[in-house]
Amino acid sequence: MNSKKLYIIVFIILLIGVGWFLYPKPIQKGGLGGGPLIPGMSAYGEEFSCFGFSYTEFPSEGCMDCTSIKKCVGIPYNRSCFIVTDNSTSFSRVPTECKKDDVRPPTRAQAEKIVPTQTVNSDVIHEQAPLGITEKDNGKTFVYNVTSRFSIDLNPQLYPFIKNWNCVPSGIIGYVSNLSVKGPDSYPIGFEAVRVGQCKLTNKDFSITIGVMDIIEPPVMPGN
Repeated sequence: MNSKKLYIIVFIILLIGVGWFLYPKPIQKGGLGGGPLIPGMSAYGEEFSCFGFSYTEFPSEGCMDCTSIKKCVGIPYNRSCFIVTDNSTSFSRVPTECKKDDVRPPTRAQAEKIVPTQTVNSDVIHEQAPLGITEKDNGKTFVYNVTSRFSIDLNPQLYPFIKNWNCVPSGIIGYVSNLSVKGPDSYPIGFEAVRVGQCKLTNKDFSITIGVMDIIEPPVMPGN
């Protein structure tokens, strides 16, 4: 290889490196996002430090369900992960283990820790969970992948809408406002799977159990 070709290759590599360095990269992931938020809701989030210049990108005017995003012109480093909770008047952050980029399917033993076999058929961990839950799903257990979203649409005359509907224990799923297509005070109400675990949603005699895993088959639309 002659020196001219070598210089060209080095120049191209440097050009790509400079382009990547100058390209704005998000240094925030997850979190609760935009409003309206429900007190007690939690979500998984990540942040990075920035070697270079960081700035905040604000949402477009009129976007009611957007949140500002921090970006880095430079090199992101020092990844930190947390669970953020809306405490009505303030937000709290609790450090948590970061999600692995190369997530592998859970073993049967790991799955049984999330969905106990004494209360749920062992085959349920392979059952595809619906994106829309209704009264006919009363008493069932559905398992979702982390970051999956689903909605619950009940008859408000039988099951009055609960604005601060919390899945017990809290922190497993979080409220998602952009799935409330009829407004924040009516069904359907949307949730996102935040972290691995199991919780129960109850409204009068309606009750469902939500299990969250790292990797399962994707949810399916009702009727599929």
